[in-house]
Amino acid sequence: MDFQINKKIYFLIFFVFLSFFLRLYNINFEDLWFDEQASFLVADPKLTHVETVLLSKNLDYGTSIFFNLTLKKFFQLFGYDPDIGRILTLSIGVLSIPALSYLTYQVKQNNGYILVAFLSSISWYLISYSQELRTYSFLFLLSILSIIFFFKLIEKNNKIINLNLFLFLFVLISS
Repeated sequence: MDFQINKKIYFLIFFVFLSFFLRLYNINFEDLWFDEQASFLVADPKLTHVETVLLSKNLDYGTSIFFNLTLKKFFQLFGYDPDIGRILTLSIGVLSIPALSYLTYQVKQNNGYILVAFLSSISWYLISYSQELRTYSFLFLLSILSIIFFFKLIEKNNKIINLNLFLFLFVLISS
């Protein structure tokens, strides 16, 4: 039994690494598109937080302000470069794979989560959007986390008290 569990975990880890390498391959193949330039400009670390929020509302309308602030903080820590910004979205895209696998296991407790990990790691759509300096993979991850906490909330034998707060927080951040 333990060997079967370890084998499944090894498959899951392999698919996470596969998704990382597929997303990293040709990450800088294209220059920034116009919408990516807007995200890059809004997240300039030289801007104040108020300027970032105002630019986000006016220039980068429809993008999560929390994503722009997170990107701004990431640029402050690692440098203000478009290639560095794409590393953030790549990382978020890779984190989506185990989160989606966990959600799948939570819905139906069988081996389907391994198939979901494989399909989501090779999905061209998820790969291409993880390579862009946009909010798509960020919102995908937040949506998965919101659904996970929603399912945890409706479980009958729930021992975590503040799940309402987590669910509300993830839904609020994603808007």
